[in-house]
Amino acid sequence: MPWDDGARARIARAPEVVRGMLVKEIEGWVRRAGRVGVDEAAVDAVKGEWARRGAFHLDPEDPRGAAR
Repeated sequence: MPWDDGARARIARAPEVVRGMLVKEIEGWVRRAGRVGVDEAAVDAVKGEWARRGAFHLDPEDPRGAAR
């Protein structure tokens, strides 16, 4: 999935140990939203969802993202 430079720079600041999971979660959100690439607006939207829901896993099929 294509990433714009700004989104790529923002994810690069995350610790390497979690970066792969961040990419997976962000790209999954982008696909479910019907978008074709990751931009900074998508990164902001995903971060907002994480904060709002209090859960990292946003895929509705992933039980790890269930409300606590």
